[in-house]
Amino acid sequence: MAALSPAATDPRTGRLEASHLALLAGTFAVTFDFFVVNLALPAIAAELGSGAALTQWIVTGFGLVYGAGLLVGSRIGERFGATRSFRAGIVLFLAGSVACALATEAALLVAARCVQGAGAALLSPQVMSLLGRLVPDALRLRGFAGYGVALGLGSGLGQVVGGLLIDPQALDLGWRACFLVNLPVGLAALAASRE
Repeated sequence: MAALSPAATDPRTGRLEASHLALLAGTFAVTFDFFVVNLALPAIAAELGSGAALTQWIVTGFGLVYGAGLLVGSRIGERFGATRSFRAGIVLFLAGSVACALATEAALLVAARCVQGAGAALLSPQVMSLLGRLVPDALRLRGFAGYGVALGLGSGLGQVVGGLLIDPQALDLGWRACFLVNLPVGLAALAASRE
């Protein structure tokens, strides 16, 4: 993310560059995914025939790996660079999303959700680090406000859009669309964060 530098933002326009928006898109994708999956759980359980315990692990597996991995993700960012770690986290999160969409049984879905959680744990600490270090002082407040907006939009839209996505008539994909919707957002973030 060579574009992620103080010079990359034009202080005269007062706008964040695309590379900064990529960081916020990563935050949005992780938050959106968490909420959209909660809405899709009944449809997932019905199609995969999972019991209550295994269905709960679809959410819990993501949350545990994500929460437990945040400190490790932060250390990886310090060791290998925040930009490289952010991009690796996005790739891992997207790979987990594709695996979730292709899962044919609940146990595979739980494993794929854990991969998503690992990707989220790797990318999330880098967002705050990069926003804090690379957004110019004049725009730093705007960058952190954008972080809050990304969290709010991710949680709100996750619930609203989730209901539309699991409608069998929407995309004819059912609950799998809830995971595939991460691809355009994640790929856009990855493209905008390229060196």
